[in-house]
Amino acid sequence: MNKSAIRENSNTTKLNKVVHILNRRVNPLVNAKRIEDAQSHIFNLHRDYDGKLVIAATSDEDSFRTWNQYSFSTEELLDVVWKFLSEKDVYISANGFWNNRRRLADLRHLKAFVIDLDYYKVEKYANKTQEEMYTILLKKEKKFFDRIGYPSFTINSGKGLYMIWLIDSAPYQALALWQLCMDELFKKFEQYGADPKAKDAAHVYRLCGSKNSKNGQVVKFLNNKIEKDIPIYTLDHFRIQLLPNEFEKYIPKKERDNVKNKNGKKRKITKKELSARQAASLFTTHMLHHKRILDLQRLVELRNYEITGCREKLLFYFRYWNCCFVKDTDRSLEETVNLNNMFTEPLELNEVVNATASAEVYFKKWEETFDKFCEVEKKTKEKMTQRQMNNFFYKEGCHIFTSDKVIEDLSISDEEMKEMDTLFNTKEKNRRSKPYRNEWKKERQKESLRNEEGRTSREQDKHEKMIVIAEMLESGYKQKDIAERLGINKATVSKYKKELETGKYVIENSESQEVSTKLA
Repeated sequence: MNKSAIRENSNTTKLNKVVHILNRRVNPLVNAKRIEDAQSHIFNLHRDYDGKLVIAATSDEDSFRTWNQYSFSTEELLDVVWKFLSEKDVYISANGFWNNRRRLADLRHLKAFVIDLDYYKVEKYANKTQEEMYTILLKKEKKFFDRIGYPSFTINSGKGLYMIWLIDSAPYQALALWQLCMDELFKKFEQYGADPKAKDAAHVYRLCGSKNSKNGQVVKFLNNKIEKDIPIYTLDHFRIQLLPNEFEKYIPKKERDNVKNKNGKKRKITKKELSARQAASLFTTHMLHHKRILDLQRLVELRNYEITGCREKLLFYFRYWNCCFVKDTDRSLEETVNLNNMFTEPLELNEVVNATASAEVYFKKWEETFDKFCEVEKKTKEKMTQRQMNNFFYKEGCHIFTSDKVIEDLSISDEEMKEMDTLFNTKEKNRRSKPYRNEWKKERQKESLRNEEGRTSREQDKHEKMIVIAEMLESGYKQKDIAERLGINKATVSKYKKELETGKYVIENSESQEVSTKLA
């Protein structure tokens, strides 16, 4: 949704047309084939899913909002989808949500990768039909499809082409990994007119059986029907095929950056390893941006949506990190406006747009600097540390918003920091790590005090005494004599004797002679 659409939808007095569609008494007749295609599309995309999926419709009627969306369960939508097919344009979400909102923060499951191919915008393919274009892709990118797998199904969008790879439902925690894989898919098909806006996990695309109002064409499966046994992939499959092999193990660590070769010199990192490490850095950065977004939303919830004194700054940070994560400035603005509307005292739409406009400038600078940084690493063939990376960004004039800066700007309290994943200070960091650090120290200390048999000096002293006591008792000595011989009181001898008799303390026969000779 672009900025003008956001402004048009800001009029809260207008009705949501979806409710009108569901409740109207007379519905226009729709071809049975279109209904069948729509139901097949929904069923295969959101199979066995008990969450919410979004259906949206546009309207050019003055009494209704321009953009109308609503959430249904899969079963509910299958029953009523035919009512939507007479509308101007109808869209469906590729992924599922927890509730009725279509935001990244509300994602529940990741169900598919969708490449929206506007190939008609590329001059050399402008006159091709959808069938011809897909045939060209299958021929030109045969090796790629053989490696990652062919689309589960393809859709003629009326003007362009959708390629959809279904994935075995992945949880929302895997969003950063999903986004990395999606970015790689986009790069592959960018030359064929792939739409960058479709990279957003909360994106919607045209529903089969609906009509494209731009040319009146019906949206349909490319080969008129969907195959019975469609391939369903795992997210891990795409990770392996699209990202450098085992990139997770190359997440920067000091001990890995300082690996030396046989001659004792620091070895050079191979191109393959550097590529994998850069993928790991990007993955870590993606995770950080996503967690920052979630932290800001959690902060709003903790304050019961009563945000005063820092609304502009909070929305700025929110829009900036959204831009960095989804790399779609329009979508980021839409998310920011939605968050603002949840405040008990929201800003006016123009205030939101103007107060956060610089977020896009900062994002573009960040994106440009990150690309430069990766190029420098490739030329030097060395993986830079986090400090070196920060220094590089500062020298390039790219500002890094630290946790301390955000905490100060938003006046985040110590109690609120306890609920944050990334926005906390050193004091909170130490509080979180103290239990682990103390346990670690305790274990290390215990280990350092134990001998080869695993006993402390005190335990070893008792063990040696127990051996002597056992032998003297067997030889007929009285407890009084034993206490005098070992220099301990009679009560201790009596206690040790009881432990030996009840089997609470066991002595190996091989130890007996050696220790008794030692104490003789």
